[in-house]
Amino acid sequence: MKDEGFNLLIKLFLVFAPLSLSAFGGGISVLSAIQHQVVDVYHWTTGPEFLELFAIARAAPGPGSMMLTTLIGLKVAGIPGALVATIGMFLPSSILCIACAAIWGRYRTHPVMRTLEKALLPIGAGLLIAGVTSIGMLVSTSLGLLAIAAASAAACLLLPGLHPLIVIGAGAVANLLISLLFG
Repeated sequence: MKDEGFNLLIKLFLVFAPLSLSAFGGGISVLSAIQHQVVDVYHWTTGPEFLELFAIARAAPGPGSMMLTTLIGLKVAGIPGALVATIGMFLPSSILCIACAAIWGRYRTHPVMRTLEKALLPIGAGLLIAGVTSIGMLVSTSLGLLAIAAASAAACLLLPGLHPLIVIGAGAVANLLISLLFG
């Protein structure tokens, strides 16, 4: 039994460590890959459970997308799983960032570095779009929820200074009203 628990911790680390190294643009950029591994490959959660963990992670202060891995680890293997998943998601990319920062600082003005910066922009944007799309595919597709999502996105884009809690609160009230009116 102890071997099974240890093997599960190894699997958690091996799922999140490579994703850590490809999280260009932050944790949300690997959301699609996390969802695929956790829901489709290992069946550690269902689609709705994944959405619930994602919502909790996004509502918490701090790096919400990365906190998702902690919650997944907690669900899969308790406190040890939470620690291993978090270390798997943070340690490899932290080591890589420290190494890259040292190199970047030394060769920042080199033309190759500027070309690399320009090349990474569309990769990061594509990964972000994939993450948003994968979450969108898991969400219930009622017209009311789609309208709330569109209105929330529009509010955030048109009013960048708008506090996120206002958007979240308004979305919650709108969802409650839609649920009461249309059951």
